[in-house]
Amino acid sequence: MPRVSIIMAAYGRPHLLKWAIQSVQRQSFVDWELLVVSDACPMGTRATVEHFAESDPRVHLVELARNWGEQSGPNNAGLARSSAPLVAFLNQDDLWFPDHLQVLLDWMDAAGADIALGASAHMGIVSNDTERLNWPSGLAGIGVRGRYCPVKTFSPMSAWLVRRSCFERIGLLPSARDCIAESSQTWLFRAWRNRLHIATCPELTSLIFSSGSRAGSYQSKDSAEQEHFGQQLQSNPYLRSQLLIHAHASYAPQPNPRKEFASYHFKRLLAFLGLSPRTWEFWRKHGRSKGDYIEQLRSVRGLGRKRLDESDYPRALLRQAMERHCQINIGERIDCNDAGEGGRFLMSGWHAPDGEGCLMQANIVSLCMLVRDSEVRASRLTTVWVLPPGTILYASANGEGIPLVDTQPCQTPLGATRWCWSIPEQTGSAKSMDFIIHTPTPGARLVQMWLE
Repeated sequence: MPRVSIIMAAYGRPHLLKWAIQSVQRQSFVDWELLVVSDACPMGTRATVEHFAESDPRVHLVELARNWGEQSGPNNAGLARSSAPLVAFLNQDDLWFPDHLQVLLDWMDAAGADIALGASAHMGIVSNDTERLNWPSGLAGIGVRGRYCPVKTFSPMSAWLVRRSCFERIGLLPSARDCIAESSQTWLFRAWRNRLHIATCPELTSLIFSSGSRAGSYQSKDSAEQEHFGQQLQSNPYLRSQLLIHAHASYAPQPNPRKEFASYHFKRLLAFLGLSPRTWEFWRKHGRSKGDYIEQLRSVRGLGRKRLDESDYPRALLRQAMERHCQINIGERIDCNDAGEGGRFLMSGWHAPDGEGCLMQANIVSLCMLVRDSEVRASRLTTVWVLPPGTILYASANGEGIPLVDTQPCQTPLGATRWCWSIPEQTGSAKSMDFIIHTPTPGARLVQMWLE
């Protein structure tokens, strides 16, 4: 049994995942297992993890059957499958210094702590690549006399080392949809309320690249930040000092000493009464209800809405299922007969596919397609139909009518016609596209379709 289980929640972005795994493999402390928990990831994650697992038996892949949509689910699944008495977490876009685990282990043992929190540098964004070592950063993990403070301490999970017994005592990570503030900080405050010994280590051990402050981060394939600092962590012994020169503390006291005194002690009072000061700050400044924060983060990251609309629960579940299954590549031809995959793109208004295609059940039918590669735009929808004489088709995409470009006869199947519609640039650059096709003539049968 390893001494430390490392849990890494992953969703897509294999170009970043490899740097996080490498930062684990370069740890000076070697008695660990790494569980990469795939949150029903799209293509790429499995291949990346298996590449590392082939040469390192400490690396394991855990694949969830359904997408949780935020990190508490994969992290809890990793906890359930882990075996070590100590647990560490590393987000797929963050990096560790090579001595991260050893420093926190030593600090935990020396302090007799249940949880050890390392200092973490939250990397800002700069436009000039030559200034990466002067990258502005916020320094988190600040404690008071070496202990967690509910007012001053913010610590991301990538900076934690936790005894497994802590989760057995106070429970797993709460769902982000049940929290006003972050799930991780809500759990940490709960640990403090339960009188767990949370020690803050005065050593910078991790680099944080927040996806919530990088617009479209889950759609981008840029890994320049992780690549640069991954190499620096390996080769530059002065990286800590160079980063700390430009760092500022995450807790900013009030400029007026009296206001700072009043604010600090008011928040301490809230904490002793059981209300997290961070939750109170989120509520006061943003007025968010539970789950609103994670929905905002998903929007910034370029991910779709995950919260179900309970006012129309069946339709919301249908939409969620379609978003999982109707991904398509540009140029990929989809057969709509019972042997093809067209059925997973067809929403309302269709009969079940048969050997000749799929017959329209109503005069208005809908299709849903999600383009796998977010950097490629669709400019044309092409469909092959077997139509009654004189049939006219009309189409719209994401609620806007789209112009017909061309119709021409096809050789296969006999009597079929190819219909091509042009997709406006703004619609074609969207990842998700809903098509509505209307005909006043019944009996139209869809045979094949693809995006170009």
